[in-house]
Formats: sequence, C-alpha cells, structure tokens
Amino acid sequence: MNESRDDAKAKEKGFVGIFYDFFRSLKLTIFLLILLAILSIIGTLITQNATSDEYIQRYGASLYEVLDFFGLFDMYHSWWFSAILLLLVTNLIACSAERFPGVWNQMLRGVGPEGLSESLLKTLPFVERLKGTGAKKDLTEEDVRSALSRGFRTWKRLETESAVTLFSERGRFSRLGVYLTHLSILIILVGGLIGSRYGFQGFVNILEGESVDRILLRGKGA
Repeated sequence: MNESRDDAKAKEKGFVGIFYDFFRSLKLTIFLLILLAILSIIGTLITQNATSDEYIQRYGASLYEVLDFFGLFDMYHSWWFSAILLLLVTNLIACSAERFPGVWNQMLRGVGPEGLSESLLKTLPFVERLKGTGAKKDLTEEDVRSALSRGFRTWKRLETESAVTLFSERGRFSRLGVYLTHLSILIILVGGLIGSRYGFQGFVNILEGESVDRILLRGKGA
C-alpha cells in the first residue's frame, strides 16, 4: 500500500518536480562539498601540469595511463571537475530560490492588526524572561514597555480580544546574510568555471632593462 502511494505521489509530482527536488537537496550540497574537498586533496598530492616524462618516472607507464585517462594531471581544467562546480552552482541557486521568497515576505510582512500568530510565536527564541516589579507576581504592560525601551527604540501595541501584544523588531535584514554568503560562493564558483575554460597560467623572466613579447604557458610550452 505504501509503495502504491509513493508511486502515485511520484507520478503527480512528475519528472520536473523530482528533478527540482534533487537539485535543491541539502544532502546534495554536503555531498558535493565533501567531494570537492577530497578532489582538492588529490590535486595537492598529485603534481599538476608536469611533463609526461616526470609522471612516467614517478608513477610508471601503466599507472600514468590510468591517471592521465581520468585527467588527474590537470584536474582543475578537466570537464568532470567543471561539471561538479556547475552542479554545485545549480544546487545553490535552487536552494536559495526555494527559501528566499518566504524570508523576503517575513521581512516585509511585519505584524498585522490581529497580532502575532501562534506559529510565529513558537519560532521566536526567548531572549529575556521578565518578572513583575515589587510585590507583584504578574507582569503589567508598563513592565514590558520598560523592558522594551532598554533594547528597542519603537514598538507596536496591538490589542485583540484575547491579548495585548507589544511587538518590536531589530535586525530584520540580517536574514539576508545567508543569501549574501550564497552569492559570494556563486561568484567564486563561476569565476573558477570561467578561469578553467578560458584562463591560462604562465610565467616570464624579465631582466632589468630588457623587454619581452612572449610568455611561457605552464604545461603548454612556448
């Protein structure tokens, strides 16, 4: 019975929905980051862009053929490394696109005349617990106002049939911090993709008082 329900849900979602769920998965993000870390270690251990003779002398002809087949001697410019970076870019965009509208609405929505919803109250952390002043055990509105004035400049007073709500908020745009982080990572990844496809590395020796018009490309000769 469970399998038939799962099949029905999969059919209703369709191929596009399943494909989108795959790219917005946090598990995919973690897997790609771990994979890139492992590949970076391999790229550090294996000298990149050396000559064929150096590789054959170090690893032998048979192992050289295997490593060269997988592009491990120039892995940062290989098609599969670029594909992993592109997959991570797609994953970050999909994750951000899914969650950003809700965060944006949270920042702009504020509090309506009906007060704070129970679902929102449950997600708010307790920053400070207040006690009544003097011999009073119950808090008064003046107690809450006094406490709010110490940390906030302004607040809203919302009165409903069941409660009086004093609401104030600070740092609402800090919710965008995670998306700025995602944007910075995307810029680095896209820069790496562009550099791997169209960039080059080279060196040149210039003696004092001389000029040159050629550069030696690393791994590609003159």
